[in-house]
Amino acid sequence: MHILAIFAVILNQPIKPTSLIILIPSLIINIIIYSLNKYKFNFLASLLFCLFFNISVYIVFLVNMLSDLSSKSSGLTIAYGILLSLSGMFAGILINSYISIIIAIINSILVILAYTTVSTTLKEAISPSIPIIAFIILIALISWLYQRTLNQSFERLSAARQQLTRDALLRQELAIARDLQSRLYPAAPETDDRLRIAAVVLPAMETSGDLYDFIELGPSQLGIVIADVTGKSLAAALVMAMARSTFRSEARRSNDPAEVLTQVNAILCSDNSVKQMLTAWYGVLDTRTLILRYANAGHPFPILKRDGSVSELDIPGLPLRARPDTVYHEQEILLKPGDDLLLTSDGAVETMNGQRELFGFDRFNRALEMLPPLPAGDILTCLCETLETFRGPTPQSDDITLVLIQVNQPARLEQMARSATAHPVPAAVA
Repeated sequence: MHILAIFAVILNQPIKPTSLIILIPSLIINIIIYSLNKYKFNFLASLLFCLFFNISVYIVFLVNMLSDLSSKSSGLTIAYGILLSLSGMFAGILINSYISIIIAIINSILVILAYTTVSTTLKEAISPSIPIIAFIILIALISWLYQRTLNQSFERLSAARQQLTRDALLRQELAIARDLQSRLYPAAPETDDRLRIAAVVLPAMETSGDLYDFIELGPSQLGIVIADVTGKSLAAALVMAMARSTFRSEARRSNDPAEVLTQVNAILCSDNSVKQMLTAWYGVLDTRTLILRYANAGHPFPILKRDGSVSELDIPGLPLRARPDTVYHEQEILLKPGDDLLLTSDGAVETMNGQRELFGFDRFNRALEMLPPLPAGDILTCLCETLETFRGPTPQSDDITLVLIQVNQPARLEQMARSATAHPVPAAVA
């Protein structure tokens, strides 16, 4: 600003002693402004800068006008008047956009008063004031619009930054939730070569509403549960964790699958914090005799592959939390060497491709039926690849859970070894 004061004095040729008076206070004020800014008094520094700039320019404007009355309409006088608009612009940038409007109004009044003192009529005073006032108001409006746009952009940027921060925190929390949920899914129980069990969960989102569990009930007694909570992501995952705990508690109270489902249903219905329904299949497998007793609560029927053909273990039942007084019934089956019993959630058969075509029960059963003899884990891998191939680039719409119970025999083990060698990665079934 001090440089502008020097420039203004030089332009005012010939240099008058009155013009030199501006330089001394300009130097002092600039030192004060620098000190205020250095010690973080930014608002005071900006306000002092704008006020002193405005006063300095107005004094030069008056001095130039009064020194030669004939020059009140000259280009140099008008230039000094127009220079007043800079103080409004500086105020808008450094302080507040509304301050620029206030300064513009004040400067407009001061310009009219200045011309009034050297004019004989009001018309004669207003005529040379119009271009100066118009320019002052125009710059003030531009400054106000610019600052308002800048503030809005800053607010949008801040909101976007906060949203990104919230999204990052949410993703981090969901990643933690997914990691914690993955620990709830147990590893396949250890069995001899005669019996193999494998399981896999493919969440559609960060967390899953599907559940499978293996519950040790005593010597040669294994509880197996698969369930599907309505909905997806975090809410379904919380209900899934509650259902898992309830199943484990009730399974150790009773060895009857139907009784376990009945009690689990009653507990969930009595809990008002649970709003979702869920389907479930629960069975108790005698690992010594291979007798499987099971009950169903609205879950997709298990698929039994025996002697190269597949069939469903049809057993009806209402979903859990459909009715509090539901009573479930039990069936049993003797698993034979060579059997593959597949438990699945509805996400597998409801897999949808880009043409909105469902994979369906028939295609899923055929996919299992056409697979050669393979280890349990490889069968699940092949089925997952088949579903992924069918879905293509379409996002997965529902959680998928597969549990396979496989009963082996020596001849089949040898056949598996030959199939694994001949077909290390089995082709997906369309």
